[in-house]
Amino acid sequence: MIRAFLIFAVIAGGAVAEDSQANSVTKAAAKTQKYYAEIYGYSYDEPNVMNKKSSVPFVGVGSQDIGHAGRSGFIYEARASYGKTEYNSNGTGTIDGTPTYVFSGEGSWLKPYSDYGVFAGLGYRYLLDDGGGVQSSTGAWGYDRTSQYFYLPVGMIKYLKNSTYFKAQYNHLIYGQQKSDLGYLSEADYDLRHDQEGGYGLLLEYAPNKNYAFFLRYWEIEDSNIANYTGSVGCSRRRLRLLRDRSCSSLEPLNNTLELGIKVLF
Repeated sequence: MIRAFLIFAVIAGGAVAEDSQANSVTKAAAKTQKYYAEIYGYSYDEPNVMNKKSSVPFVGVGSQDIGHAGRSGFIYEARASYGKTEYNSNGTGTIDGTPTYVFSGEGSWLKPYSDYGVFAGLGYRYLLDDGGGVQSSTGAWGYDRTSQYFYLPVGMIKYLKNSTYFKAQYNHLIYGQQKSDLGYLSEADYDLRHDQEGGYGLLLEYAPNKNYAFFLRYWEIEDSNIANYTGSVGCSRRRLRLLRDRSCSSLEPLNNTLELGIKVLF
């Protein structure tokens, strides 16, 4: 991921420098609100535990307003996307074609400085892995998993010529929650919730013309809190594993998500 991030930054940074030398920013009344369609590769990884990758690229639609040079005001982005992932774990095998849905929205206040804009606001991201009722290659049952992030986006936009732009953004996680729907497995189990309080996200986006933009989105979330519960899942290593109802504990481990793709603006 780091290599992809650096390559993207170098390419986009070079384009920004070249355009700055040209000094030909257009402040005209180009439409700042745009709709878009996007396609991207998706990867989710819990190091040494499991990973999920898109079998085919995710597809999505969205709307954004990035503002323009010299204007203060509200900017936003909202999007929804869908794809299927391949699950792989050394412990529980593989599952093919899990439907995954992603929704996100954020709003920020933009302050202009010459040909730049700096912004800060609030954001929300929701993800659903629709994996319930499916068995893995080793016979383990899959389950639905929902992920929610509330975060603070802070960043800058460099306005280039002819409605093009470069955007860099840092997302500070305020609060996250992972919900694992295990209750359907047996009467001894129930849905688990894990709170997440540490993590961050990054965004780089570069539009070489007014018709499309390349983007890189990244999240890294720290270990969640430890959830204590009574059940059967996650307790196989306990001495009292022959009991149906037993005291257990679990957490959502350190994980990262990478999305790399292109959006078509219209």
